[in-house]
Amino acid sequence: MADTEKIGYRESLEGLPQELLDTLSIAKINPLDKALLDIIKSFGGIATLDEIAIRHYRQTNTITKRSILNNRLLALVKKQYLLKKAGQKGVYILKEREKEKEMEKDDVPFN
Repeated sequence: MADTEKIGYRESLEGLPQELLDTLSIAKINPLDKALLDIIKSFGGIATLDEIAIRHYRQTNTITKRSILNNRLLALVKKQYLLKKAGQKGVYILKEREKEKEMEKDDVPFN
C-alpha cells in the first residue's frame, strides 16, 4: 500500500473519548464493516463467507442475513479494504495480508 493510501488511518481510535470520536470522519466507519474486518483478521486475513457468518453470530448472538453480510463485504472490496479470492466464491482476503505475501515473494536472499 502506498504511503498516501494510509493517510487518515495511521492512528488507532482505541481509548479516545467519545467527544473526539464524534468529530472525526474516520470514526464513522460502519460498525458491521469493522466487525467483519476484525473477524477476517482473526482468521489470519482470509476467510469464507460461511466462516465470517458463523463467527459474527458467535460474537454478537444475532443472525445477520447472508445477503447483508455479502453486500457489506463487497462494499469493503470496493473501498479496497478486502480482495475477493480469484476463482473461489465467497472467499475474502484482507488487502494488507495480500501485500505482505507479495513482499515475501519479492524477498530474494543475498548470494
